Amino acid sequence: MLALEEWAKDRNFLIAIFSTQIAATAQTLDLPLHEIKAHRLCGIQFAPPNPHAWFKLYRSHRLPTVFLREIFRHLSRLDKSTISTWQDVVDYLPKISKERPRITLTPEATEKALRLRDSLWAENFKDLAADFSPEPLEPAFRDKALSLIDQHGLAASYYFFVLFPCWLHYRIHPTLLYRKARHGDVDAIEKLLRLDALMIHDPYIGKRIQALRFKNKFNTYEELMAAPLKLPKVKASHKRLKMAFAGLISVVAQLTKQPLNEPEIRALFDAAAKDAGRGDIDTDLPPSQEAFSKAIQRERAFWLASVTPDKKI
Repeated sequence: MLALEEWAKDRNFLIAIFSTQIAATAQTLDLPLHEIKAHRLCGIQFAPPNPHAWFKLYRSHRLPTVFLREIFRHLSRLDKSTISTWQDVVDYLPKISKERPRITLTPEATEKALRLRDSLWAENFKDLAADFSPEPLEPAFRDKALSLIDQHGLAASYYFFVLFPCWLHYRIHPTLLYRKARHGDVDAIEKLLRLDALMIHDPYIGKRIQALRFKNKFNTYEELMAAPLKLPKVKASHKRLKMAFAGLISVVAQLTKQPLNEPEIRALFDAAAKDAGRGDIDTDLPPSQEAFSKAIQRERAFWLASVTPDKKI
């Protein structure tokens, strides 16, 4: 039995499944950050996107998530109907109120729900065991993934090369970073250009940069013009990734009225480290309970903002 499955015993079903998947991802996810700046991933060089369509992605929290859902829907080992149910749960999280209606199930519906629960539980930990396995990806699986990336090229590029790195480096959604840059925040403009060189061609960003030149702020102007050739200043790492995922787990647990405290989340990551063959303790986590608790609280702000509705930019 996986250590993660042992951790999940006697916990809320939804939180157990969600948390173990996230903790496992934090252990197994590769971070080819050196390739991201060049729009290259897994040996694939992504074609330059259409500028108009690319800039449009910065205006919505929701549009880029379509690709992620399609990837999960087609590549997960879980049943398709189960994944659809999960999508409904994720969409519903921001709407959960303090007074939830009581649901009455028929005996037949209860039996069906229990079968689905048991099936999902078994498939989840089978899925995780495969993730921790040193066996290489099957060619058919890789081909399917590449096909999906090809079908959703624009959204895939944005997710891999903008949304994920922006979150990892800056802890802010690119939509919000873009909004700050459009409003003339010089620091936001520099961060945006270091993240995505294509944004120097965005009309609103270009207008802000040229305004600095006409105001004789030549040093700032030159720094921004050079920014697209540089990497983000904030270093990304697996430690930073795990802190962010810990915050995500905390937020989802709270929204589902099943909060997890610091020792529980720490035990979760320790279990994932053990299953990944990295020892009994996840050494990327802060050693003290107070430091880890503070890190979780800092990360929660990003995730809480991410589940709010879109705002016009």
